Amino acid sequence: MCSIEYCHNSDCGHPFRIEVIGGNLPGMKSLESITCPYCRYTYWVRGRGIFRSFPLTAKQMIDHNRSQGMPLEKAS
Repeated sequence: MCSIEYCHNSDCGHPFRIEVIGGNLPGMKSLESITCPYCRYTYWVRGRGIFRSFPLTAKQMIDHNRSQGMPLEKAS
């Protein structure tokens, strides 16, 4: 499962892609880390599986900005 997350660091705030690996593991949810691929800020969430983060490609950034109603010149 992939989703777009925003960095929780107020100095960064970049959107990035999250992929959950092994999300169907039985048992209790454990604390897992998510690290921003831009500024390396790490925060913790409860979940099943392992979270991997990736920077958005230029195409993904454009598509994301369009879906959020942002002008294309805001893409970075």
